[in-house]
Amino acid sequence: MFAGMDQDEANKLKDQKDSVIFLIDCGQSMFAPNPHNPDSTSNIDQILKATLSFMKSKIITSDSDKIGIILYGC
Repeated sequence: MFAGMDQDEANKLKDQKDSVIFLIDCGQSMFAPNPHNPDSTSNIDQILKATLSFMKSKIITSDSDKIGIILYGC
């Protein structure tokens, strides 16, 4: 149960669907090596890994949520 909520309110909150849209810049500069993170090849690499991780967790926790990805600057 969530803090300050009774069981019915918590159940209603759990039943709500989320809709998430990722807006990802795929411009040429995003593919350049990231000097601040030597473990990653580029900013786009980090963004795609984070997006994938989010999607995996959403699929496991709430399979009815909606996720969209928009790539621009391609």
